[in-house]
Amino acid sequence: MSANAPTTLQKAALAAIAKLSRDALIEELQGFKGALKLDFTEEFLSGLSDDKLRHILLAVYLHGRPHRLPDMLNTQPSPSPVEHGRSDGSGSS
Repeated sequence: MSANAPTTLQKAALAAIAKLSRDALIEELQGFKGALKLDFTEEFLSGLSDDKLRHILLAVYLHGRPHRLPDMLNTQPSPSPVEHGRSDGSGSS
């Protein structure tokens, strides 16, 4: 196994984040409390694709609050009104 291969916990985090609705992703980012200080506006977050929101949330948990990953993995995802949310890449540069 490569030294860069994801750990079991990282794989579980990826799976848990992948199940979150768009609203839940934004809520997690806006409510984040940890070593990293986030100051994203709702306008900024709403302009990002779901994939970018997931990428940011995973990075935040892995680097800013890794000890909270088990808590996040035990939460139930919010139901998504639209399966898979936006994937149009709006807001990307």
